[in-house]
Amino acid sequence: GSDNFEEALNYLNLWLGLPKTTEREDLQSLSRILGLLVHYELGNMILLESLIRSTRRFLRQKNRMYIIEKQFIDLIADLIRAANAEERRLCIKKFGEQWETIEGSEILNRFFDFKSWIDAKVSKKSFAETVREKWQHK
Repeated sequence: GSDNFEEALNYLNLWLGLPKTTEREDLQSLSRILGLLVHYELGNMILLESLIRSTRRFLRQKNRMYIIEKQFIDLIADLIRAANAEERRLCIKKFGEQWETIEGSEILNRFFDFKSWIDAKVSKKSFAETVREKWQHK
């Protein structure tokens, strides 16, 4: 939530570099999804195309391509193809309208507040500001 995406990417890369264990494949899957989000935030659009293919392949091989992961990966792919910032915002807004109804969204939200990320992008606020406002209203 601090908008320090470079540091977040460093930690994700360290995490992905750890020895693979079958009992923590859920965390490996999550780290790949978060990696897509971080690279999107950093503006690495060209790299994202390759990462999307790699993430899809990894999730299929591990039989972990759930509806929510597929939908999020599709969103990132749509964002890459979007012509401008307003089109990207509308893609995220449409995704956000479906978020609560997508099977598995509550599970992903346990690890990262995707809903606040979506809300931040739609409202054009920072993620940190959106999370702070969310918790002040609770």
